[in-house]
Amino acid sequence: MAAWVSAAGAAQLELTHAPLDLPGAPAQITPVNLDGDPILELAVVVVYTAWEELAVEETSEIDDVEGLVAMMTIVPALLENRELWVFDRQGDGSWLPLAEPLELATEMQSIESTSHPKIPLLAVTDRGCEAITWSGDEGLTRQPLIAATTMLAGSGAFLPRLSWSHDLDGDRWPDLLLPVVGGWQIHRGTADGLSSEPAQTLATPSFERTVTPWRLDLPIPEVRDVDGDGRADVLLRHPIYGWRRFFLHRNLGGGRLSDPIGPLGESESPNPEDDAGPRIVLFDDVDGDGRAEYVSQEEAELEDDAGVRKEMAHAKRPPHRYRLYDAGASWRPAGEPRREFETAGYSFPGASEVRLPGGLWDLDGDGRRDLVTLTLDFSVLQAARVFVARSLKIGLDFHVLCQREDGSFLPVSGLDLSGEFRLDLNNFRQGQLSMFGGDFDGDGRRDFVQIGRGKEVTIHRGAPGCRFPSTPDLQLSLVEAPRDLALVDVLDLDGDRLSDLVVVQPKSRERAIESAAVRLDLYLSGEPR
Repeated sequence: MAAWVSAAGAAQLELTHAPLDLPGAPAQITPVNLDGDPILELAVVVVYTAWEELAVEETSEIDDVEGLVAMMTIVPALLENRELWVFDRQGDGSWLPLAEPLELATEMQSIESTSHPKIPLLAVTDRGCEAITWSGDEGLTRQPLIAATTMLAGSGAFLPRLSWSHDLDGDRWPDLLLPVVGGWQIHRGTADGLSSEPAQTLATPSFERTVTPWRLDLPIPEVRDVDGDGRADVLLRHPIYGWRRFFLHRNLGGGRLSDPIGPLGESESPNPEDDAGPRIVLFDDVDGDGRAEYVSQEEAELEDDAGVRKEMAHAKRPPHRYRLYDAGASWRPAGEPRREFETAGYSFPGASEVRLPGGLWDLDGDGRRDLVTLTLDFSVLQAARVFVARSLKIGLDFHVLCQREDGSFLPVSGLDLSGEFRLDLNNFRQGQLSMFGGDFDGDGRRDFVQIGRGKEVTIHRGAPGCRFPSTPDLQLSLVEAPRDLALVDVLDLDGDRLSDLVVVQPKSRERAIESAAVRLDLYLSGEPR
């Protein structure tokens, strides 16, 4: 049964808890409308390994026995299982399976929900594209739509949260940007579904690639309007160097895209960090005028003989200079920046693999991006303990610069969103998660969430002017403390445009080599239905 969880004085924020049991970890969770009623279902792709038995039959001849003798050998095997589970929300707030789980082969690469009634779930496989539908008689079924050899055919990889379905021609029917060998096919959407023949095939731009055995460098398209003409353009960021090397396909109308434009050119250096010019960290609409701008970030350098004290201060509060450039006629950054300012703290990831929740976000819902930076607090003794305890605990403080109507960035004073960041270096497990993520009350502003202090979760509602109260608007006690914050996420699980919280809790397993069954703890915003 679902249980109400609320905070005194914060009636606007209420989360309903409902658990789901699964045989393995969820690779993807997405809301979908399969049965056509107003309440969305929850589609969960589950990947797990389990011991199973394989029967091997063979026939042979035996002396003094007439004819052939059939023999069967039972062989234990550890097999990978991929399944699609769909859960339907009940009137009491609980979730029950809508149908028997659908077995997914390793050829399945990604699944996403769409707004097309005939393609509620769109699946990209090694052999093309399929629709996954449901009926009361047949349950979940797969229906082939497009035949093509896709880009990752044979890899056995499942990539969650990819979106290949976009309205590229403006007719409100979702089109498909299908990744195929050597490029991308555009299949236009109609009232009947997707065209089986591509309207256009785009060649994959030539990226400088770093090949490693543990990483697949694949450019994932980002679809948004960058020139303000109301049509969706396609951008391909470099899988390693990001916005320092990217390609742009402009939308020409009618679902057709231009040849790739590389505004920043091709790097002759193996590391674009060595290139002359500004270090571009973002290409997007920052000021809300509908046209993308470039944002560069430059860190102030210390003198070689600065000393330990200055080096520690620099590591805690690194000073940065930011510049905003208009995109010129050739889509290169304009010669002189439109806006320039300085601030301290970390905001965009550098060479480190640890990603902190800074950057440019629209915090107050006014269409303009605001800047979030983080400063650190630690001592020399704490830094030295890393080598002994193999763990790191540092203080974090968030700082917000709110963008005003004239394009200037004003520091927001009086914020107290400090916390601690704990990192276990033995398994690189993060000990606390703080982020400006999700809109739990539906007011169009981002809320600030802190997770990782045992069972306690706090939510601070965003207010006009990028302000957040020091006292949380909701203090939630989870059923069980998260075992790993990598298994915690903020999503809209039921399609009501309110953010929800999901915590994956692994259960004990019989054999160490098998995948553990899990319990999904769902904490849903809004009133229970």
